[in-house]
Amino acid sequence: MDKLIYAMNNCSEKYMGMSWNTLVLAISFFISLVVTYWITPGFLCKLRRYNLVGVDVNKADKPKIPEMGGIAAIIGFLVGYMLILSLSEIWMDIKYHSALFAITSIAIIGVLDDIFDVPRIIKAIIPFGFSIPFSITIYYISQSLTIPLLGNVYIGPLMIFMVAFGVTAGANTFNMLEGYNGLGVGNGIIITATLVIISILLDYSNGLFLLLPLLGAMIGFFPYNKYPARTFPGDSLMLFMGATIVSSVAIANLKTIGFFLFLPLILEFCLKASRKFPYEWAGEIKKDGKIHYNGRIFSLYHCLLKKKPMTEKHLVLSLWLIELAVCLIVGVLVII
Repeated sequence: MDKLIYAMNNCSEKYMGMSWNTLVLAISFFISLVVTYWITPGFLCKLRRYNLVGVDVNKADKPKIPEMGGIAAIIGFLVGYMLILSLSEIWMDIKYHSALFAITSIAIIGVLDDIFDVPRIIKAIIPFGFSIPFSITIYYISQSLTIPLLGNVYIGPLMIFMVAFGVTAGANTFNMLEGYNGLGVGNGIIITATLVIISILLDYSNGLFLLLPLLGAMIGFFPYNKYPARTFPGDSLMLFMGATIVSSVAIANLKTIGFFLFLPLILEFCLKASRKFPYEWAGEIKKDGKIHYNGRIFSLYHCLLKKKPMTEKHLVLSLWLIELAVCLIVGVLVII
């Protein structure tokens, strides 16, 4: 009888803990969304006042719009995430604090890049260094990597390098497939929502503490970045978003799944690397309002535009559908 009462008490405590965490996660999602949506207009006015604007080259009239509007989304995320750290038991878990250090440091690199145009080599080396403390905490949690057909493969201390490299690569690849209104943020929403669903279905809840406030912030920011955009997200948000997503899959031990979800971004990185990351890659807008491109292929944009000229809106939708298809395939394979 005593054993039965003890078991019931343990189950009750576990259920209450899960219920409280679920409530905190839900609140953090909505707070991140509301804060981001609420502060973005005022933040955009400040950017215009200080002439921190950029030219939207994919519009016929080449309008100037705020360059670093994504900082508002980062702030929204931080408000939601601080709520989680304050109200849940993860405030005692060092991996969440080291993850926060890594992703905020990478976001600062993005802000500096938006203002001063940081060299690419710096954007590769410094984020790697900032990710090392987080990588060490992940190493103490797991030293194995799940590889299809091979199962769990022990990699030992190499995990430190792989996680730091993954965070750095994730941040920079997210910044590669961007340049059209809403594209990067839309891809971020698709990948993050997919990981939230997979995490819930597989009961890998650890990553949700990063994913849900990020998803809320992205949804809150999206109305200002979708076509026709009122602001660019900036390298700050793109680097931050990629680093946060990779950090979440590292914490949840969903590294292999995260890799496959990033396949379109990785392909874009490889295509641009084949031409040594050219600065000029956009097509030409003709009188029909469509983007035309007839040069060599070194971007997913070119693969689509060479087949058929498109408006910016339809091009972005096509690229979203590619990412969505990848997420659906990965999701189905994981679930079955």
